[in-house]
Amino acid sequence: MKIKLYIILIFLFICSTETVCAQNLDFKWNIGNIKAYYNPLDNNIGTDLEILYFNWLLNYRFGFGFNAIGIHFIYDSQEMRYAILPVELSFLPLNYKDFLFFSIYGRLSWLLNQNTENNQITNGFFSAIGIQLYIFHELRSNYSLYFSLFAEYNNLNQLRLGTGLDLSGMIFEFFNSWRTGKEREYNERYR
Repeated sequence: MKIKLYIILIFLFICSTETVCAQNLDFKWNIGNIKAYYNPLDNNIGTDLEILYFNWLLNYRFGFGFNAIGIHFIYDSQEMRYAILPVELSFLPLNYKDFLFFSIYGRLSWLLNQNTENNQITNGFFSAIGIQLYIFHELRSNYSLYFSLFAEYNNLNQLRLGTGLDLSGMIFEFFNSWRTGKEREYNERYR
């Protein structure tokens, strides 16, 4: 198992170079994204959580991305869904200053469905096709902030209309409010 992990890490570092064979290959990543959506076909809302998102852009026209795991929450439902290594291929017909992108994409993953009522687990393929308008702004060390508006249809007969947001802002705000609370507690205790 450790050998496979080392091979994957070496592959990631090799692929993160700026140019390969005179092609512009740009590597971007973030710690994860949270996507909230509405499904008008079933009249329900849900949330997707993507952990460790990686994306390579070839000439800013084609993209290949994946994340380690995806977790799908559907409100008022007895199901939890886990997507194992979801892979996304995209075509980018619009690229505004390597900042704002319009994407036509397809996603594929292995999906585990857990019924929380009777703890029954089923599995199978998950696929989706969609469009999205997104900002993937690079900061340091290829880390990129993410914000998107998307519409997609998947093989579970769901039409998802929603928005996605980078988790780093939420994590930063959580730790900042925790630090502020601790400082306030310290100041009140030692005055």
